[in-house]
Amino acid sequence: MIGKTFSREELERRLVVLEEQLQQQSRFAAINQTLFKIANAINETADLDELFTSIHQALCLIIDTTNFYIALYDASDDSLTFPYIVDTVDTCYPPIIEVSKTASLTAEVVRTKAPLLVAKAEILARQAASTLTIPACTPSEIWLGVPLKTQNGIVGVMAVQHYQDADCYDQTDLSVLAAVADQVAVAIERKQLEKALRDSEQIFRQLIETASDAIYLIDEQGQIVRTNSAAARMLGRTVGEMSALNLDMIDANFSLPEFLSFWHSVPDNEPLTFESSHVRADGSLVPVEISGAKFTVNGKGCFYGIVRNISGRKQAEEVLRESEERYRLLSDLTMEGIVIHKNGVAIDLNSSMADMLGYRREELFAKDFLGFVHEDDRALVRKNLAKDYAAPYAIRVLRKNGEYFDAELEARNFKQKGDNWRVSAIRDISVQKQAEENQKRLQAQLIQAQKMESVGRLAGGVAHDFNNMLGVILGYTELAMNQNPPDTRLGEYLQQIHGAAKRSADMTQQLLAFARKQTIAPKVLDLNQTVAGMITMLHRLIGENIELVWRPAPEVIPVKMDPSQLDQIMANLCVNARDAIAGVGRLTIETAPAVLDETYCADRPEAAPGAFARLTVSDDGCGMGRQTLDKLFEPFFTTKDIGAGTGLGLATVYGIVKQNDGFVEVESAPGSGTTFHLFLPLYREDAEGGPQRVAPPRTTAGSETVLLVEDEPMVLEMTTMMLELQGYRVLPAGKPTEALRLADEHAGEIHLLITDVIMPEMNGRDLAARLQAGYPRVKCLFMSGYTASVIGPHGVLDEGFAFIQKPFSMSDLCNRVRDVLDERRTDEQNAIHQ
Repeated sequence: MIGKTFSREELERRLVVLEEQLQQQSRFAAINQTLFKIANAINETADLDELFTSIHQALCLIIDTTNFYIALYDASDDSLTFPYIVDTVDTCYPPIIEVSKTASLTAEVVRTKAPLLVAKAEILARQAASTLTIPACTPSEIWLGVPLKTQNGIVGVMAVQHYQDADCYDQTDLSVLAAVADQVAVAIERKQLEKALRDSEQIFRQLIETASDAIYLIDEQGQIVRTNSAAARMLGRTVGEMSALNLDMIDANFSLPEFLSFWHSVPDNEPLTFESSHVRADGSLVPVEISGAKFTVNGKGCFYGIVRNISGRKQAEEVLRESEERYRLLSDLTMEGIVIHKNGVAIDLNSSMADMLGYRREELFAKDFLGFVHEDDRALVRKNLAKDYAAPYAIRVLRKNGEYFDAELEARNFKQKGDNWRVSAIRDISVQKQAEENQKRLQAQLIQAQKMESVGRLAGGVAHDFNNMLGVILGYTELAMNQNPPDTRLGEYLQQIHGAAKRSADMTQQLLAFARKQTIAPKVLDLNQTVAGMITMLHRLIGENIELVWRPAPEVIPVKMDPSQLDQIMANLCVNARDAIAGVGRLTIETAPAVLDETYCADRPEAAPGAFARLTVSDDGCGMGRQTLDKLFEPFFTTKDIGAGTGLGLATVYGIVKQNDGFVEVESAPGSGTTFHLFLPLYREDAEGGPQRVAPPRTTAGSETVLLVEDEPMVLEMTTMMLELQGYRVLPAGKPTEALRLADEHAGEIHLLITDVIMPEMNGRDLAARLQAGYPRVKCLFMSGYTASVIGPHGVLDEGFAFIQKPFSMSDLCNRVRDVLDERRTDEQNAIHQ
């Protein structure tokens, strides 16, 4: 092929190819040199800052890095930081907090994990089309960025840009930069790990050096490998001196053979805590507590120990021991008997306690002192101990000779190391008790005599005058009845008047009975029949959303109590159940006879053996926790919002039951509803002739002027007739403004306002306020067919306001009117107020 010639075009083509090959070889050489410098920088640079500078300098060989930065990505919080920036325009970039929500080019490389080469026009177009946050920076003519990735993920972005030359970078530059990106990423990750390791070691060293407790690291031969300054200070040595010592030189309780035996008997990584004594440089001993464990690293065993100087604790223990000796001396000299219990068993007591009970001290150890308490007082003691009752209270205590003596017990509970401890002090108050009982009996007799004398005079005078007036009423009524046959309308009216007067005469007898006995009028009632008569009222009280289930016992259950008190009990319990259900639910009322024996009553302080009537009221409401149950019957205790209840309802129930020699039990838990068991003594029929089931009605007539306001014409007309038939003067009004006009035009006194609650123009409460401005003595009775939840915000169910629920009978209305005019409150209204 000698002498072969080529055309000019072929020669030029071959020269271009040769030049490209030389350039490619030169670029490959530059890339290799760059990779070598980056790899070398990993070992030669001290930290990330030096590494970034070395990377920048190495890249100058293969690409224009006039404007260059490295961004680091933290996947844990999706953020980017810019630790290295060399730029002719922007001197710094703020961190990007949320990469996934940022429209920066660097963030896009992180999201896509792919290289990106874009010109200025495309940069501006991307920002204009993006809905993400655009960081504040100067757009360049061309921008090139590559992801820095390792096997563990993306660690950051490396980018170059140019602000004047839009052709500064091309796809070849992108390939070149991407070619070295992996090496850069590995270098950065390596330096990050090195920094994390240095930081961790620094923190560990700082923890050891700043620890207030001594820290030892000991090898398997007992040689101290490492220790901290606190250890050296504790033993009066330097850290250097400590490192030259063996364990048996500083621990008075460990010889080297003993340590080796200890070493082989203890498994790795098992925490140990024990006490010992260490030897100071001056030979004195330091009591210490050692916490540590044995472990193995790279095949070598070590024991680390955190050693605490417990001299102060040991001194405190000695002070405590001396204090206990002084306490023993003092407790033996006091006249009070003192006993210390642990988990219910006596572990210590003074000589006064032994003398008081007639025993030797050693005979009383390990005894349960509750066995010395009279069986009738044990329930009280248990109850007071359970609630840590702090005040002294009286009990009866048994001596060894079998006699009981009156004592005063004061006890405190406390916990110590998981055990239940109690300190009890007992004082013999036999003589004091006898004197107090004598004085109390004489004082009670005097007060009772004075009260009965005063009440008797008052009741006798009132009954006398009232009987005189009733005599006139009865006399004239009987004369009129003789002239008007009972089958005439007037005759029927006269019979009603006569019956009312007779029943009024019976009331005077009750008034006299009050003076002789008590403030209530107990009657023998059939519990089933009495409660059954209240079911309709209770239905109205709890509302239609709550199902009321009535389960009476099949037999008659006679009890003796005031019927009005039973009304109060049922109303209060049902209202509380309604509030606990707060929506749709079930309320169950049951009656049953119950015979209680000694076993049942043993742990129920208020219960007594015998025959009882059990009245049970249960609901499926929200239930109560232990804290609420403990305060359930306290006066004024309530879980309702302010203004929603007085907190007296259940206290009233409890008081009534106690007044009638009964007791109450409650079962409840959050989310499981509540059940009240009321135990009332079962009445045995005798000379009183069995249960009295009908209470005499009272007169409901009157002559007062009543302003009646009702926006329903038919109800207005009917109510007007009811009141007028009873003798009231009625001013009927169909709306509030008409009522105010009638009041202005009326010349005489208006005694009572009866008004609907919810009406056009204004509600009943506002109308009452307007009317009372001109008639300050007028009384008010509110009526409504709405449920309590609707009319409650209008305030008419608050305590001090009279209310009647629609629909009502004539007797209901007139009884309620008289209640209000005579300033009487029915038990039903009292229950609504709770």
